[in-house]
Order: sequence, then structure tokens, then C-alpha cells
Amino acid sequence: IGDPTARITEDPLRLLRAVRFKNSLGFHYAEDTLEAIRQAVDDGITEQIATDRLRQEFSRMLIHPSRKQAVLDLDRLGILSRVLPEVTRGKGVEQPPDLHAEGDVWIHTLLAIDALPKQPSERLAWATLLHDIGKPPTQTLPADNHDRIRFSRHYAVGAEMAEGLLRRLQFSNRLTREICWMIEHHINIDD
Repeated sequence: IGDPTARITEDPLRLLRAVRFKNSLGFHYAEDTLEAIRQAVDDGITEQIATDRLRQEFSRMLIHPSRKQAVLDLDRLGILSRVLPEVTRGKGVEQPPDLHAEGDVWIHTLLAIDALPKQPSERLAWATLLHDIGKPPTQTLPADNHDRIRFSRHYAVGAEMAEGLLRRLQFSNRLTREICWMIEHHINIDD
């Protein structure tokens, strides 16, 4: 309502709420609002968002069926790389095509969150979003034509990275432990 730049400056959380409302309600961004969001992100206003409120808004987005589009919007607006750079580092990190025909780690993550149940638990949604953040730092490329791309112990590295991220976002100790356990054991989960 009124000048979008003024509204965002009054409460930087409105950046995330705009993304959540747009996607959960099936809206479109007004052009001036979109420009105000981009400018605010460029100006570093995301760093002014209270951590507990940031975590709550992200969680609300992740448990809603529109989660994939919300994450794409957060990425396109530059918010995701500022708040969860561990997730965006999967862009361009190729995987073995015989195991992951969908492409890089980023695309795999988007498909994984899209495949969640309609209303997943907060822990399942976060574990899915973060399950492969250990792949970029553990990637090894094939040594020869008989080898393949590998991600040695990415599950353990990812769980350790997730613990730091979740603590940064002030998750409870219990939720942190549960999400990290799921990440560390995600390659062992079977149908």
C-alpha cells in the first residue's frame, strides 16, 4: 500500500512476505513493487531482517505447495544467495548423468522440494532443501573415461554445513538435530 520502497524500508521482512504472498495466493508482482524489492536487495536490506522472522517466513514458504516457485523467485530476486548461499552454490555443479539425468545440483534440489507432499513437516521441507548442500565442496570430476563425477561423503559434509546454517537461523537444538540426521542419512532412505 503506497510507496513500495517506503514500505520495505519500514519493515525489511516485507521482501520475504511479498514472495510468500505472491506465490501462496497466486498473485503477480506489481512492477513498482518488483523494482523496489530488487533495489532493496541490492542495497543489502536482507541483512536487516530479524533472524527469527526470516526463519519463520522461509519455513512458511517451504511447507506451502508453491514452495518451488517461491524458491525460484527468491533466487531471481537475489534474496536466496544472500540468505542461503549454501543452496545456490549447487548451480552448475554437474552430477553423473546416469544417476541424475535432470542435471545439476540446483535443478535436483528444485525437483526434490517440488516432489514433497502437499504440506510437509517443517523438518522434512528444510532437510529436502538442504540435503545436497554438501555436494559442491565434495565434487570430484572423473579422472578418466571409465570414472564418473563423485561426491564422497557429501551427506556427512552436508549435515555439518546444515548444522551451521540452521544455528545461524536460530533453529531449536531439537529441530537442528533432526534435520541434520535426515541429511546425513538421506542416501539410506528407501521406499
